[in-house]
Amino acid sequence: MRILQSGVCALAIVGLCVGVSANGNSKLVIMSAEVSATGTIVFISGANFGRTPGVSLGGTPLGGVTVNRAGTQLTAIMPAVPPGSYLLQVWRGYEGHERAKFSLAVGAMGPKGDTGSKGDKGDNGEPGSPGAAGAPGAKGDKGDSGTPGAPGTPAAPGTPGNLALAGLMCPQGQMLRGFSPTGALVCASTSTCGDGTLQTGEEFEPAPGPFSTAPVSATSCKFDFSQAPQLYCSGSCSIAGPPGCDQADADMLCKLKTGNPNSVASSFDIGLPLDAPGFACPYPGLGTLLPSMAARGVNVNVYYNDTSILLSHGGGDAVTNVVCTTP
Repeated sequence: MRILQSGVCALAIVGLCVGVSANGNSKLVIMSAEVSATGTIVFISGANFGRTPGVSLGGTPLGGVTVNRAGTQLTAIMPAVPPGSYLLQVWRGYEGHERAKFSLAVGAMGPKGDTGSKGDKGDNGEPGSPGAAGAPGAKGDKGDSGTPGAPGTPAAPGTPGNLALAGLMCPQGQMLRGFSPTGALVCASTSTCGDGTLQTGEEFEPAPGPFSTAPVSATSCKFDFSQAPQLYCSGSCSIAGPPGCDQADADMLCKLKTGNPNSVASSFDIGLPLDAPGFACPYPGLGTLLPSMAARGVNVNVYYNDTSILLSHGGGDAVTNVVCTTP
């Protein structure tokens, strides 16, 4: 055993803890321990260290362990640690089941002195560096509504517009898209006609439709019946009012021709059907069933003949020479 120098050397504090052998062999014991004056070697005295003991300080295994033949003295490489009290352990056997513990004081450690008088308050230290940003907190509850602000100051009047455009508007069914370099309105259709899907307000997709004498508009997807000259209404073929041709049938013809559900006939003739296209008796084989004409104010099935009412129907009566109102 080496004798350590005074004061600045580490002293071994006897804090003996005896390990118990699990197999009945002599107990492993640490009697004393001390650190060399250079602080690089720890000397441990005890009994029954065995031939290949393990050593740790503060939970850290130590290297360079050597033990004498009697198993009573061993040394190990001492790591650099701050002054203080550390748990020293020595173990032997399978997985270190047999071990002894010792409290080792490292560095100059004298007895605790009396509490001194309170010193003067020191100067404030320099502010530390900002810490890392913390994790976002949970979302708080919604606060109460604030008091409405005072009304803002009215804006200055804008620059007068181009008076040349006053009163101008795009045609029906189109919307304003902008202005040309000369200041004229640029209008475009709002219709979805031509997309292959029958939309609200459309009667047939796609244009030009099945009739040569009543083509479907490529912009509105509606039939143009403006040139249809007659509506067959003889007897039970009437689709408005009582059987036979009358004012109700003439009004029906106006609604179909103009597309205006409020249009009526101001004058008309009733006579033999013409050798021309027109609205047929509502029976299969005499004409082609049209899609719904409800947008025109007609809520019954309507058939159209694209060739000749006279040739397909023979005799009977039809409304012809109708003059329609445009309310």
